[in-house]
Amino acid sequence: MPTKITPRAQDFPQWYQDVISASPDLYDESPVTGAITFGPLATKLWGNIKGYLDHHLKAMGVENIMLPMLIPESFFTREKEHVEGFAPEVAVVTHAGGAKLPEPYYVRPTSELLFVDWYGRNGKIQSHRDLPLLVNQWCSVMRWEKRPRAFLRTSEFHWQEGHCLFADEASCRKHTLAFLDLYATLCEELLAIPVVKGEKPEHERFPGAMATYTIEGMMQDGKALQMGTSHMLSQHFLMDSDGSPRVSFLNEEGKQTVPFYDSWGVSTRLLGAVFMSHGDDDGIVLPPFLAPVSTAVLPILAGDAKENEKIRSEARKLAGLIADSKEIPFALHGREKSFEELACTSCHDGVSSSVRIDQREGVRLGDKTFQQIHDGTPVRIELGKKELEEGMCMVKSRIRSRDDAKKVPLKDAAKEVANMLEEDQKTLFERAQQRMEKNTLHASSYDEVKDALATGKWVEMAWDGSQKTVEQLKAETSGGTIRCFAFDAKEDAKKENDPLSGKPSAFTKRVIVGKAY
Repeated sequence: MPTKITPRAQDFPQWYQDVISASPDLYDESPVTGAITFGPLATKLWGNIKGYLDHHLKAMGVENIMLPMLIPESFFTREKEHVEGFAPEVAVVTHAGGAKLPEPYYVRPTSELLFVDWYGRNGKIQSHRDLPLLVNQWCSVMRWEKRPRAFLRTSEFHWQEGHCLFADEASCRKHTLAFLDLYATLCEELLAIPVVKGEKPEHERFPGAMATYTIEGMMQDGKALQMGTSHMLSQHFLMDSDGSPRVSFLNEEGKQTVPFYDSWGVSTRLLGAVFMSHGDDDGIVLPPFLAPVSTAVLPILAGDAKENEKIRSEARKLAGLIADSKEIPFALHGREKSFEELACTSCHDGVSSSVRIDQREGVRLGDKTFQQIHDGTPVRIELGKKELEEGMCMVKSRIRSRDDAKKVPLKDAAKEVANMLEEDQKTLFERAQQRMEKNTLHASSYDEVKDALATGKWVEMAWDGSQKTVEQLKAETSGGTIRCFAFDAKEDAKKENDPLSGKPSAFTKRVIVGKAY
């Protein structure tokens, strides 16, 4: 039986909770406050994101390392701005080995402090010839969350954090923006989510950073989700409080110089973005290029044992044709005991997917179908006695209406599946793009700003640059915040006044304002 899901239009937060709960392999609550257990499906989804990024990061010359998860308290106390930014969220270890520790350790909320220590102690940076140093780590971090929401805000979450050193500011900025571009490409090509690339205002920067760049996505309820950030941390992070360098190198002029430093990361929050961007009132919807299972073959087993075995045999052949098809750009791997999954050796940018056959006895076709719908499987193929007699199979898309189901010859099924996956990936992106364009408005009056935010829209507006406007906006619109200055925004804001204060714009560009997760 299908799981009851609250309609999106009725209660979006409850809808989100319902759709992620409807897929049993997605996640479970855990005994740790604010943390979740990632189920097999969520783990595979994150694995595909990780595979895609790792593939491209290696092509950019980035190497992976692994640092400890605990940071000495003394590291934090010498970084005042860092402490102020993370103190409320940090978990502290005070005892180990049956005794109180001489110095407490903080469970990493992020790893800048450990990276800086590593740069200084390993002696790899001696001259400008050793730069850039491009490194990244895949890990989990902990930030004690007061209002957790699965995949969006949890006390422990998984991510990658890149930390790189450069010989000069220009190189640092170039790479910082290049990593942001990679994140945007990931979101748009793999997740089918359009994003706005831009720079955060000063009050939204990473603590102590020169600049913070962001990609912002619009969810189906109109709220913004910060989906990735890339930070220009400058030279400040590589120096002690007295101004002496912890890391330095000989530049081309033979002078001892402090490198420039950046950091960048995306997290499992991207999974929440996928669910909120594409899900419907039947469950989650997975973009075909991301989905761990691209196609589910559902044998209709309603006859005697001999007949059912014939259907199973043909289902295996059909799944094999799809798995071996050169037209479907996925690597295929298997897992579940109650299913059969076929494998091949093709690969697409580190992303893996599978063809699954649900051969379970005594399970109605309707129940098998509902499971695949709730799991967001992009394509289903039904194959029973009637279809075999006709030499046909029924191919159905997760995002198309029932009227769009196609009965196709078995020999053409692989080609039809490939076309459907390509088209549906494109459709999901176009839907999200049209939603963003339709719901982003230019506002010149405060009433327009308030009306837009109240109805789930983003606003482009002039800003006087004052903190007073920021606070007033948040208080009087129930959470409206300045998201970023979009890179592609027109530079004509000087002609306008801030709609809240009435004062002239302090910037050449308008800011994007929205409510956010």
